[in-house]
Amino acid sequence: MWDKIKHIIEVKGINYLQAGGFLGVIIYFFFNSFMAFIVALPLLIPISKMITRNRITKKNKELNLQFKDMLYALSSSLGAGYSLENSIKLLEKDLSQIYCNRKVQILYYVAIMKKQVELNVPIDKVLSDFTKQTGLEEAENFTNTVITCRKTGGNIVRAVKTASKTIGEKIDTKREIDLMVAGKKFEQNVMLMFPFATIAFMKFSSPEFVSPLYETIVGRIIMSICLGVFILAIFLGKKILDIEV
Repeated sequence: MWDKIKHIIEVKGINYLQAGGFLGVIIYFFFNSFMAFIVALPLLIPISKMITRNRITKKNKELNLQFKDMLYALSSSLGAGYSLENSIKLLEKDLSQIYCNRKVQILYYVAIMKKQVELNVPIDKVLSDFTKQTGLEEAENFTNTVITCRKTGGNIVRAVKTASKTIGEKIDTKREIDLMVAGKKFEQNVMLMFPFATIAFMKFSSPEFVSPLYETIVGRIIMSICLGVFILAIFLGKKILDIEV
């Protein structure tokens, strides 16, 4: 329990440090004022949340790919004649071979499922708990399919194979889209660096030229408008490039 609390504190601390660094860079280039940084400190909370969301999104994408491998391993075991319970017990071994004993997220959740099955926890609850722990939409779809099939007395092997194929194709489609927009996201990041590069060049080459932007009311209003446009560009770019399947 203490290790989990310690981990949460460490993660939140790192998030706030990153948020502070990001906010500090923004304030330095657009306002060049320590007082402005103090006033903007409450923004650390939404920035930290944004960093957390981005980190969770990245982890979920990796977990989705690992979940696809889990489905294929589960489908293979069922096809070989194992029961659903025994197939889940074999998942940890099969996935460890696939990932060469690397510590990946899916192995943690699979180990929990294996332990639950060994303790004779109902398989429906095992799968439901797995869905809640991972938070994956694809896992929820798979669990609902399996539970419905078991309740209606359907062919569990065929249902798992069909669900694995359908969900796997959906995950592959998402990955292909991510690969297609990866170049555009890189271009967006490069373009977002241009304002900082321009301001930095002017600050160090002609400081007297940009000083009115930081020392006069009109200049601060102009820089505030520029910052607003910059933030709007970030959100618009993110909205355009975040394609849902």
